[in-house]
Amino acid sequence: MHEMIINLSKFYRLTLNDGKLIIPIGSEIEQVKAYMDIQSMKFSERVTVSFSVDDSILNYKTISFIIQPFVENSIKHGLTKDKINIKIDAFPENNNIIFIIKDDGAGIPPELLSQILDSDAVSVGYGMRNVDQRIKLQFGEEYGVKILSTIGKGTSVIVTIPKYII
Repeated sequence: MHEMIINLSKFYRLTLNDGKLIIPIGSEIEQVKAYMDIQSMKFSERVTVSFSVDDSILNYKTISFIIQPFVENSIKHGLTKDKINIKIDAFPENNNIIFIIKDDGAGIPPELLSQILDSDAVSVGYGMRNVDQRIKLQFGEEYGVKILSTIGKGTSVIVTIPKYII
C-alpha cells in the first residue's frame, strides 16, 4: 500500500508539471514510467513495457501528456488476452522527434480506426484526437499522430513533433 501511494504521488506530481504545458521530453518519459509503475501493481505480469529512448532527445521540449494516453489505451482496449507487451521508442529523425508506442494487443477495427482522429467523430478517440490536435496547434499541421493497427496483432501509434528548445 505504501508503495502504491508513493507511485501515485510521483505520477500526479509529474503529470501536473507545476502547471507547465511545455516540458522536457525526459519529464514526459518519467511520467509514463511512473504511470506504468502503478499499472504494474494492478496487472502484475500481464502488462509489460519496454523503453528505447535516445538520450540525445531528453532535453528537447514537448507539450505535456502526449505518450501516456496511448499507453493507457493499449492497456484498456488492447489487453483482451492474457498478456500485452508495449514498447515505447523515442528518437531523433532529421529535424523531428519520433515517438512510437507499439503493442501486441487486440488491434483496432478498421471502421473505428478511421474515426479516431476525425474531428467530426465525437464518440470515439477523443483522448487520442486531443493529443493530435494539441500537437498541431503548438507545432503545426505537419506534426501529430498516425495510427496503424491490425486486428489480432496490435497497434502502433507514431507521434511526430519538431526538435524544439525554448
